[in-house]
This record gives sequence, C-alpha cells and structure tokens, in this order.
Amino acid sequence: MNFFQWTTDYQLYCRSTPKRERMEYSKFLRWRRRQQQAAGIPIHRLLTEGVWTDDGSPYYNVHPKLVSKLCKVDMDKIPSTLFKMPHGVRAVNIRFAQKHDEFTVNEPQHTDVVARLSNTSGTAPSGSFVHSILMIDMRKNEEYQKGQLSILFIMDFDVFTPLGQPVYSMFGIAPDDGISLQTAINQAKGRYRTPSYINMMENVIKCCVSIGFLADNPTICEPDILASDRSEYARANDERREFLFARAKRKGKNGYNVGTDIMFLGERPLIAGERRENPTGRELEYAHIRGGHPHLVRYGEGKKLVKVMWYVPTTVRPDKPFKAED
Repeated sequence: MNFFQWTTDYQLYCRSTPKRERMEYSKFLRWRRRQQQAAGIPIHRLLTEGVWTDDGSPYYNVHPKLVSKLCKVDMDKIPSTLFKMPHGVRAVNIRFAQKHDEFTVNEPQHTDVVARLSNTSGTAPSGSFVHSILMIDMRKNEEYQKGQLSILFIMDFDVFTPLGQPVYSMFGIAPDDGISLQTAINQAKGRYRTPSYINMMENVIKCCVSIGFLADNPTICEPDILASDRSEYARANDERREFLFARAKRKGKNGYNVGTDIMFLGERPLIAGERRENPTGRELEYAHIRGGHPHLVRYGEGKKLVKVMWYVPTTVRPDKPFKAED
C-alpha cells in the first residue's frame, strides 16, 4: 500500500537546484527563514519541518479502513491537557493512502502567505483533500513557548503554485486546564472558516488525538519494517524485533503502521435480517463478529480521566453457530 509522503521545502529546493549549487540543510534553513521573515510570511511550516527532519522524520501510516473510525471520537469528553503526541515525538507526519471524505473541503482553499513568497496566487480547488498532516507539539520547542497556540497542524493538499510552492493550510489549538478538546477546537475555528473546512479541522484533530492514544497499543500500531524483514518480524522475539525496527530506521523507514489488513479481513459482514443489537431482550440465535473500533475509557482516581483505547474485533456469543450464508 502506498501512502502520500510529505515534501519539505528543502526537498523542493534540492529538486530545482543543481547539486553543485545547493546549500547544506542548516544553511538553507537560516537563508529561507530570513527570506520568509522579510516577506512577512509565517515561518511555522519551515521550523516544523526543521524539527521533524532533525528527529529522523517520524511518520504514521493510517490504514484506509481505520480513518473513519478514528474520526468518530467524542472530543467533548476528553480534557484538552490530555492531548499527547504518539510515542512522545516532537513532530510527526500522519500519512494517508487515499482520498477520505472526512478530510475533503468543498470550497477552494487560498493561501495568501504562499502567494507573497512566490508572486503568484495559490489555490487548492474545490474537492481538494488532505494527503498528509505535519503535527508538532510546540510546548517542547523553545521557538514556540511564547506563543498562545501550542499544538500546530499543517495540512498538505498535494497542490502546487506555478512556481512550485505547496498550497497548504494550518491551524493550532491551545490545550488548557478546564476545557475539553472540543472547546479547544471551537476556539481555533475562527470567524472566516467555511463549514467543510471546519469539518475537516475537527476530523484532523480527532484522527491525530486517537493515534496519540493508540500508538502504544501493539495490536493496532506496529513498526513499519523493511519488506524483506516482515515475515521474520512476525515470529521474532522482542529483542529481535527491536533490531529489525532499528535496521528499518537506518534505511529511512522511521515510522509505524496504524491498522493492518489483518485487522479488517477477518470481519464477517452481517447477513440481511441478522440483528446487530437485541432490543427485545431475546437471546441471540447466532454468533457474529463485532468489528474493531476505538472507544473512550475513563480511568484514574474517581474515573476523572479519559483515554482512547482500541477494542479488537470480537466474536459475540461464540457458543452459538454463525448463520449460514444464503
């Protein structure tokens, strides 16, 4: 399965600049930062890409069949201060493999800040969708500690201006004591956001929040191993798995797969007429598979804290036979 990959400003620069004329990365960042500041362009994307690159460009590939499930979490029940980055990273790329309605905008997305830099209008047409997300926890970076917004989301639409600059959008939230994640989202919506953009914002945050909670669950999140090592990884012990993951990192695969084909291929679709619930209180006559899904779980003293957990596919009433297919 192929996932959309994030293209950094430096990678775009290298593509358009002969090798013998290229600046090394740290020099490029200083040069580009001065250029953007002189033009009055926010440097958030540039600095985020710098942190992400310095940390080995970690990523999470989200299985297409899992996306809609991750976007159904109730943000109103989760305190905003519980927001967590997956595996404690500073910056991470959340990648998708296809178009999802949850991340599609119905109105053209304009990017005036890019237009100022490239001297051309930048617009993502109606129907554009988020290909990947670059997320950073600014509370961990001195560059950002003075700002109000502390979690930044940058969405790439895989659309470029005539001069090769990406058309992107970004927003941030400010987790604080006493407010839920939904309240933090509402504060970030702004007065000029369109309905489909607001829907996209909410789904982006829901997806990222869910991944943060589920990243430590090996049943749903596993290292992205080299193709040649996958069969060995499946039967290896923990020590050997760590070695194989380290080898993948050295080859540039510093990431995880969130959801796998195995999680979904085993689910048995409900047959017409078969009940998913039993509202009458009568005993179920047949066994069926309840699909895997994320679920909010309260924990801690007085059950005051909330986290997202993954409920694996389960056979309901395994003592009963499955209903025969017609």
